[in-house]
Amino acid sequence: MTEGALTLLFIFMAILLLPFVFDLVMGHRLGEALFELYLSQMPGWLILLCIIGGVFSWLGYEVSRIKRPAVLTISQDILHFKGKQIDLVIPIERIKKIYFNDLKNVFREPKGVMQVGVKQKNGTHTFFLLADYTDSEKALDTLGNIDGAEFGVYDDKMDSMDVDE
Repeated sequence: MTEGALTLLFIFMAILLLPFVFDLVMGHRLGEALFELYLSQMPGWLILLCIIGGVFSWLGYEVSRIKRPAVLTISQDILHFKGKQIDLVIPIERIKKIYFNDLKNVFREPKGVMQVGVKQKNGTHTFFLLADYTDSEKALDTLGNIDGAEFGVYDDKMDSMDVDE
C-alpha cells in the first residue's frame, strides 16, 4: 500500500509540477508565461484529478504508516505481536530473513530508533520499531539466533535488493 500510494502521489504531483521542471531547465526564462500556457492547455478535469488524486494518495500513505503499539513475545516456535489493534503470529519456520536498521533522519543523524524487518518465506514483510532503543542489543541477540533465517544489519536503509528478493 505504501509504495503504491507514494507512486500515485508522485505521478499526480509530477503532472502538476511539469511546468516548473521546464522552467528550471530553461533557466527561469519562461516563468509565469509557461505556467499559464500549461494550465490553459490542460483540461480542467485533469487538473482536478491531479489535485484530488494527490490528496487521496497522500492520505493513503499517511494511513498506511500509522504506528500501532504492541508487545512482541518470542517463543521457541513463534513471534507474537499482541496489542489493542493487532494480533499477529509469525511461525519461526516461516521466517526467511531478519533485518535490523538503525534509522537516521534527513541530515543522516541517528534517530535513536531501531527498525526490525521480518521477511517470511511467502514474501510477506513485517516491519516494526522497538519502543526502547536500549533494547536493540537484546533484540539482536534474540532474533539473530533464529535457526534457518538469514540475518542483516543496516546503518542507513535496507538494501532494496535484499528486501525485494
